[in-house]
Amino acid sequence: MKKEIINVCLLIIFIVGLNQSVYANTLNHIVNKKCRSIYGDTLQGKVLNVNNKMISEYCVFLDVEKSIEIFKESNNMLLFYIKNRNNISLEFNKNTIEQYYEGLYNIIDDVDDVDMIKQIVEFQKFYDIYENESINAEIEDVVDAINNTVYIDSNNDTSDFSIYERLDDLTPHFSEKLVLKKDSIVNTKKHNNLVDVSKAVGYAEKYATSINLKYHYYSNGDCTNFLSQIFVAGGHKQNYTNNENTGWWFKREKLKDRASKTWRLANNFVEYFWNPANDTLSMSDFTFSAQKGDAAALDYSSDGSFDHLGYITAVSDNYSFYDNGSMCIRYRDIKISQHGGNYNEWISSNKNGWENSADNGTYLLIY
Repeated sequence: MKKEIINVCLLIIFIVGLNQSVYANTLNHIVNKKCRSIYGDTLQGKVLNVNNKMISEYCVFLDVEKSIEIFKESNNMLLFYIKNRNNISLEFNKNTIEQYYEGLYNIIDDVDDVDMIKQIVEFQKFYDIYENESINAEIEDVVDAINNTVYIDSNNDTSDFSIYERLDDLTPHFSEKLVLKKDSIVNTKKHNNLVDVSKAVGYAEKYATSINLKYHYYSNGDCTNFLSQIFVAGGHKQNYTNNENTGWWFKREKLKDRASKTWRLANNFVEYFWNPANDTLSMSDFTFSAQKGDAAALDYSSDGSFDHLGYITAVSDNYSFYDNGSMCIRYRDIKISQHGGNYNEWISSNKNGWENSADNGTYLLIY
């Protein structure tokens, strides 16, 4: 009897120790995910325990006002251009950032100047961290709601879009998730096994610099919508639902166009089609691994949410170098078709801006 009790106690100690080890490893993985910015120090997001899962918030600027001033001094040419083109009366500050960022997408397709393209990418990288303060507030609101709700097993919640899924939708991809995404293609087959690459590439080349009027055009950021169209052209079947939070679909209705978040938002698209854990901080590794027909994703500041998507229409045997003043990176030239700048260009070209995130971005291939 004593031996049985001892064995049970040892088993309990082992399980507790194992859980603590898993907890520590998960926490360590989250804490070591550092976002990177040249616009001031960043503070890593808080880690919250929800239903025994480690939920991470996003990193934020330590001193927002100081970061705004640093950004303003470095990118005044772009800000002046946005201000004049959009008839903005006030200067760039914390109260007008949203207005300027919205104005960015009114001019982005018309810019060809190399320096201006670099500053556009810098604005996107800056905003990627700046917006996290408000996203973290949303995360905390949802966590409070969960803590004040009678417990339901997150994977047995039968509602169309549960409070747990809402939290998963908000948090960084390296954060633990509460719900298994049952309709995600990640759980079935790889993307390129399901498509005709030649048809997808043909579509990407044809509509890179124009708009297919059969679909909606999102003036505040069309990259994901365009990539979804490319996937359909290649043979992917839409997963229609009547809920924007589920499936992957676009519908043209009498009064308005409707689409799922996975169809039109970059990070939602990535999580639907791929495992975001297969990312890299190295632009060199990204380009040397890329193949024609892969989709490409970019997280501007490595904060844990993908911001931009493109489609690889060609790869080259030529190599080039990116020098940002502090590092020189050798990469293989690849051709990317995208909306948001609207081009089908080699990375080495002046128009393509993917190399401008080599210093602090995270890259991902969907294949």
